[in-house]
Amino acid sequence: MSVPKTSFPLEPLLQLLAVDTTTGNENAGEAVLARLLPEDHRLQLERLAVGGDRHNLLWSTEASPRVLLTTHYDTVPPFHPPRLDGDLLWGRGTCDAKGILFAMLWAARRVVEAGEPRVAVLAVVGEETHSDGAKAAVQCLAPRWPELRYVVDGEPTDNRFLRGALGVLGIRLETLGTGGHSAYPERGASAVHRLLDALDVLRQEEWPDDEDFGPTTVNVGRIEGGDAVNVLGRNASAELMFRVTVPASEIAERVTSLLGELPVSVEVTTASDPMRFHVPVGEESDIARFGSDLPYLQALGKPVLYGPGSIHVAHTDDEHVQLSALEHALARYESLTRELVDA
Repeated sequence: MSVPKTSFPLEPLLQLLAVDTTTGNENAGEAVLARLLPEDHRLQLERLAVGGDRHNLLWSTEASPRVLLTTHYDTVPPFHPPRLDGDLLWGRGTCDAKGILFAMLWAARRVVEAGEPRVAVLAVVGEETHSDGAKAAVQCLAPRWPELRYVVDGEPTDNRFLRGALGVLGIRLETLGTGGHSAYPERGASAVHRLLDALDVLRQEEWPDDEDFGPTTVNVGRIEGGDAVNVLGRNASAELMFRVTVPASEIAERVTSLLGELPVSVEVTTASDPMRFHVPVGEESDIARFGSDLPYLQALGKPVLYGPGSIHVAHTDDEHVQLSALEHALARYESLTRELVDA
């Protein structure tokens, strides 16, 4: 099968995709990332410590940047090696988000080589879990770059600009029971049954709706508990994820109030509010229901969210991206940087 012609070399991207960089194992890809650009490029690579042997990677010039192109190089498990099928590039990270990082790097290279040095590219770790890379980046870069104005974050948006994103609220519920033989439920209480009662209250509730952002939703992502099939469970827990269209604190307070009379503890594990993004004049835009690092990175500059590939194939066994979509994104990252650097 013939290899499609592209304005960028495919081999470095394929090498990056061939390395398993699932969250926590990002350091496995650092050596490959360091070789993504040709040897004669003018962007200097810097490793920024996050914790342990994990690093954010920063490409910049000596000039103070006004535009930061950024995405993550960690991925969700399981790892799927890359394969090329015509215009389609399959494998873990193709659209979320190693393909995006590659497009950003080549776009920045073109901008710098054309004489505009006020751009940088940041690849962070940990986006798929707790955004520890983004949080560390803000602490490191905010004092260094007072002139930074825009943060362009790359996520799979089908090459459409997003004007906003829902916030998230993570909740952990825990219940306790008495144990005992399940043949005599009147002599004790089951933590599992108590947990189900609490979950039923939350699933039956009507949550807020926003004219632009849409409905607030809740997903029960994980349930654990119980001892054996014939035992009244002694403990049980559940982890929930709300996609919120109002401040996360409002939903957290409502959860606590709804469950106030039940024997269940409520812990907030993560929280971010809905947010608005910059959209270039004349561009169509949409709303994101998924999360990103922008709730943290917006501390560095005005947020922009844009990237190739579909969120609907990200995190699936069928993750893929069109090479033509990567081409389009690369060109748009380049033109967008030129537009924003003097905005």
